Amino acid sequence: KGLAAYLKEQGEEWGRFAIATVTTRDAGYVIMEGVPAVAIGGFMGGDPVYTLESFTALAERGDVRYFLMPSSWPTGYFGEDQRQPEIVGYVRGSWEDVSDEAGLRFDSVYRYVERAK
Repeated sequence: KGLAAYLKEQGEEWGRFAIATVTTRDAGYVIMEGVPAVAIGGFMGGDPVYTLESFTALAERGDVRYFLMPSSWPTGYFGEDQRQPEIVGYVRGSWEDVSDEAGLRFDSVYRYVERAK
């Protein structure tokens, strides 16, 4: 069925973006299916477009509800510290893994879970 179809079936009101991911490549195919997406690390994933704080605020405002984990890291191009490890770690530790619901392998797509403040 595909990720874009899954996101559309959820019937949620999207904020600015339905889904975020690290690279433009990973965001591109859902964008082409009519789903608003943002690449938090730019084209290759190494650009600091968002800090952990600004990304967390984006989620808390409802401007992004899902996160697609990177499909593969480019080898030898960027150091590990340049591939958004803080944001990826925050998502893995705080959001809900809905990969199975979406028909994807474990640790592929996460849904934001609103926390009590």
